[in-house]
Amino acid sequence: MNLPFLDLHGEDTVEDIEECTNPTVVRLSFMAALTLVKICLLLDLENLQAAVQKAGRDKMTIEQNLGFLQEEALSDILLSRSDIVSKDDFGDLVAELRRQSLGMYKVVKEYNRYFWPAILEPEKYGNAIPGAYSWRSEEKTVLAFRES
Repeated sequence: MNLPFLDLHGEDTVEDIEECTNPTVVRLSFMAALTLVKICLLLDLENLQAAVQKAGRDKMTIEQNLGFLQEEALSDILLSRSDIVSKDDFGDLVAELRRQSLGMYKVVKEYNRYFWPAILEPEKYGNAIPGAYSWRSEEKTVLAFRES
């Protein structure tokens, strides 16, 4: 299957997500996936910030930051963002990603209250066959799991 519109490189993964929070326009599986990506970025930056603080601000070079991310990061997104990795302090970006992650978490929860609990019970939702459904139903959660 050839889907060139999905082959994105160099996109700004830390940009604000306000336009993605309208559940009548955006699908549940997309909103949940975007939330999880933001959480991964948040965790990677928090871990990098902790490593930089432990070593001392002037001790880690950009190459050492990239090496840390290659070894420890949950995703490889930050490896292509030397503009971020070269910073001495990630506090503002961590706060912004925390705000975005929490906002997206709330949007997904409001959109479908079954989704986040379903993450803890994937076997229940991943193997189920949905019947008729409405937007905020448990069956919609089953569909989101099947789409992901």
